[in-house]
Amino acid sequence: MKWLGCVLALLLVAPATAQAGTLAREGTELVYRSAPEQADAFLATVDRGALVVQGRGITPGEGCGGTVIRCSLDGITGLRVFAGDGNDELQIKGSLALAVDLGPGDDVLNFTAPAAVVSAGDGRDRVDSFNSEHYVGPFQLDGGPGDDTLIQAGRGPGMTLIGGDGNDTLGVLLVGIDGYAVDLVCGAGEDRTIGEPQDRLGEGCATALTDVTSPRRVSRTFREGRLATPARVTVTLRRRIPGSGSLEQAVIARRTFSAPAGPLRAQLRTTAAGRRWLRRDPKLPVFVRVQTRTRSERAEVWFESRLG
Repeated sequence: MKWLGCVLALLLVAPATAQAGTLAREGTELVYRSAPEQADAFLATVDRGALVVQGRGITPGEGCGGTVIRCSLDGITGLRVFAGDGNDELQIKGSLALAVDLGPGDDVLNFTAPAAVVSAGDGRDRVDSFNSEHYVGPFQLDGGPGDDTLIQAGRGPGMTLIGGDGNDTLGVLLVGIDGYAVDLVCGAGEDRTIGEPQDRLGEGCATALTDVTSPRRVSRTFREGRLATPARVTVTLRRRIPGSGSLEQAVIARRTFSAPAGPLRAQLRTTAAGRRWLRRDPKLPVFVRVQTRTRSERAEVWFESRLG
């Protein structure tokens, strides 16, 4: 809701442009085309059989109309957006498959969709994506050149995050080790990935922990997973409150060390807070975070577990 409030505020204060973007039906798609040098800012939602778009500098075309633009969804299979140049801020929520080209500029896109192909283009871009309950896939988010942040909430088959050139952050929010794997492709630059053991890291990414076979129970004598290449490693156990999802609870045990390729083995050091919590519950629920660094690339793998 905070993000939505910021978008609406931008819509109210954004200056009118000499040219306007257009939104119209083209075949079975609704298509938004930005005007040259236009910084696009709009909120698009689905309501009662129509796409509703709130923003300034948008001219409705065929199949669309109104000050708050409404476009009938009869016979519509998707929404295509050509944002062009400019620093764009877009929020799109609904049940339409998306194809988005953000173009050059430092862009922000927040969306929910059943399927999506996003090209962020040149610039420092941020894309936050949510797969809808009617997800069919695929999802492909491509950051392009620039220092980009791509965050995927939810999992499903056919999901790929591509960083491209630049120092990128690619993250998948935690849903559990039984969720679908997401492909993370880093590319050139000093990149950071955040995910779970099932995720697949590709070109340009750091070596990450894989082959976690017994995630439900861990020990401070840590023996879980393996590394494909040598790496600098930090293993951290944090107290976990079941059902809360908070990742910022007390550190129970931790160790930083250089690890060879092969099975990951380490004796973790218990913290003072950890000793207090373990006196209360020796089988304490924990989050396991394994951070790895190879050259200038970083990876984080998280999973839920319990000491014992």
